[in-house]
This record gives sequence, structure tokens and C-alpha cells, in this order.
Amino acid sequence: MQMGWKETHQDAPLDQHIFVAISIFCIAIAMAWASYRLYDVPVREWLKNKLFK
Repeated sequence: MQMGWKETHQDAPLDQHIFVAISIFCIAIAMAWASYRLYDVPVREWLKNKLFK
């Protein structure tokens, strides 16, 4: 069973493989940043206000 995009599209040109790899990396960074800004920062602020008044 083939799992990855690279394995199922071996005949794709090299520039397309590079584009997909860079896109996945950028999306991972964007999701990490969004998780940090939308989840971690507000929770830390709430905990700081709740526990250290």
C-alpha cells in the first residue's frame, strides 16, 4: 500500500516534488504558529491571571 504523494506520483517532474515538499513544510509552520497564537497564548494568559493574582 502506497501512502505518500511521492510514492504515488513518481513520474511527476522534480520541480513539482520540490514544490509539494516546500508547501507541506510551510503549511506545518503556519499550523504551528496558528496553534501557538490561538491556543497557547490565551491559555497561558488565562492561567497566569487565574493562578498568580
